[in-house]
Amino acid sequence: TLKNAGLISITIGGNDLMGALYQFLADAYNADKEDAAKIDAEDVQDALAGKEGTSELQSALINVAASVIGDFAESDAATAALTTFGENLTSIIAVIKKVNPDVTIIVANQYNPYAYAFSSFLPAIVEAFKEGVKALNTAIQTGATLYGYEVADAYTSFEKAEKNPCNASFAPMNLDFHPNAYGHELIAAAIAAKLPEMPEPEPEPEVEPNIYVGGVGLYG
Repeated sequence: TLKNAGLISITIGGNDLMGALYQFLADAYNADKEDAAKIDAEDVQDALAGKEGTSELQSALINVAASVIGDFAESDAATAALTTFGENLTSIIAVIKKVNPDVTIIVANQYNPYAYAFSSFLPAIVEAFKEGVKALNTAIQTGATLYGYEVADAYTSFEKAEKNPCNASFAPMNLDFHPNAYGHELIAAAIAAKLPEMPEPEPEPEVEPNIYVGGVGLYG
């Protein structure tokens, strides 16, 4: 499949960044807890996504986030995730180029999933995640220069969105960062904008009509 492809699009980085955020919040939550009360990154993910039975933990995590989220972009969790992301993206591009040196590769940069839903309610989370996204997108743009792929600007498309492009919502509280149908349309449009322009098709040649009368062909 890779060998025969003319175009490959890649969306990558969101899970890396969110995984770092989940671990960061778990560490902050656990700081003053006994071992039996400690949680892990998966517990944070379930609570922030609004999984049934996690409302109490979700409220606690929102309070924790409000006080520590400003340190997220510079945290060990974010730094480790960014390093791993860069290594993974480099490996992916290398494998593709080895199999198909001439293929066009378009990598969509990372959007801020909370910019629309939470800008008025949880601005600290929006700004902290924005800093993490900025670091991720810097790595993506740097890779474009080094490895010869195009970058689709999903970030700007989401910043200019006319409605919520993600599953995240304030009421009910849900920090699910995945795009909804509208968000997927924005990503697709950002990728399409980077496609090379296709030449206009040449008009079909005019053909003289063939008229058959009683089995005799009259041409012209």
